[in-house]
Amino acid sequence: MTCADVGALHLILTPAATPAPATALPSGVSLRTAYQATDSRTAALVTGGQRGEVSCGQVLVSGVQFSALSSGPAPAGVVAADRFDGFIAVSLVISTQQHPLTPLAVPDAGSPFPFAAQLQAYLATRSGHVSVSVFDATSGATYSFNPGTRYVTASIVKVAILGTVLCQAQDAHRALTSAERSLATSMIEQSDNNAATALWNDAGQGPGVGSFMSKVPMPSMTPGSNGYWGLTATNAPDQVRLLRTVAYPNAVLSNASRGYEESLMRAVTPSQKWGVSGGVPASATVALKNGWLPRSDGWEINSIGHISSATRNYVIAVLTSGDPSMSYGITTVQNVSSMAWQHLERGSPIGSLDAVATGPDRVAASGWAIDPDTKAAIIVQMYIDRRANALAWANRPRPDVGAAYPAYGPNHGYTMTMSTTPGPHTVCLFAINTGPGASKLLGCRAVAVP
Repeated sequence: MTCADVGALHLILTPAATPAPATALPSGVSLRTAYQATDSRTAALVTGGQRGEVSCGQVLVSGVQFSALSSGPAPAGVVAADRFDGFIAVSLVISTQQHPLTPLAVPDAGSPFPFAAQLQAYLATRSGHVSVSVFDATSGATYSFNPGTRYVTASIVKVAILGTVLCQAQDAHRALTSAERSLATSMIEQSDNNAATALWNDAGQGPGVGSFMSKVPMPSMTPGSNGYWGLTATNAPDQVRLLRTVAYPNAVLSNASRGYEESLMRAVTPSQKWGVSGGVPASATVALKNGWLPRSDGWEINSIGHISSATRNYVIAVLTSGDPSMSYGITTVQNVSSMAWQHLERGSPIGSLDAVATGPDRVAASGWAIDPDTKAAIIVQMYIDRRANALAWANRPRPDVGAAYPAYGPNHGYTMTMSTTPGPHTVCLFAINTGPGASKLLGCRAVAVP
């Protein structure tokens, strides 16, 4: 049977013993059974056992001994010769304590988000653990928050499963079969777990999917063992690398393969369109896949996707664990997504007012500014008490900015000075827009000029 968002569970069934795993369960995973059956001799209904958070299905039983329902003591009135008809519900418990996903060093995780302070302030109010990564195709920059923490994928691994199937078909110089297309559509659009199990098996399970991951590459991702695809371990930067392979031209997936997979991610059923679509207007194109899994310490809620519009083009992964409920985790993911949408606009300048200093009858300011529509330097304008009479080019060396925005080069810093009268003043700086968009306030400071 297929356990929801986890994968295939193989059981041994006998008429005299409770269901047992056919192979050893992964570390941190334990089996639970609950029963409901009628005693054929007395017509009494008996129930009992335990249920885990992850449902796997039911085993119908007929004419079995009580020992097939439970390994515990029989209820009062049941004798050894009694036979029962009913069902056994099978489920799993997944324990974080038994299977910790320890952080790993993450190469090329990128820079802190330009809105890192706002992101950290929001996440400080939320329960659980959160990691976020974004690749901004406009600037070429990658950003990450808490990149080293690993999570269980749940159903977001279905993107990698389909990527594996497409890559294997390419290597064999063939198109997907009609059966593969049907399974892929169900797996991505409906998040069908049986379809995922079928394609996971066809792709060679963990070793087959792991081979595809190494091509992407996804160095911190560990495929789930045996049939447990949903217990694949991952981090946010690896999910962004995977999304880049789906969203943008590369040597791993052909344009036809990429287009096919992304078309399915754009067509997910409406009830599953939450997540990294949060805060994104209906006019934008969203291709996403979500994953959700209850664990002993709370919910894993994950969302990955490609967001594109006339003003933005980025891929994003938001991974969470320890959420008190599914809806709580979705709220966290969607609010983080909204922040990303607000701060990754193409067209209007980006930048920072890093420092303001005062001297006799003057104010000096420094920072950086980039207009996403050009690699050239742009103008920064200083206002003091809403009066503007100082301009400067943002063309000074800023290697740190160049590292964060490699597509634009390292020379986008500015330093400027403006004369003014002694006393209190408000200093504001604007980056002047070039092309589409609007000029951007970089920041304001209250100062006292000697």
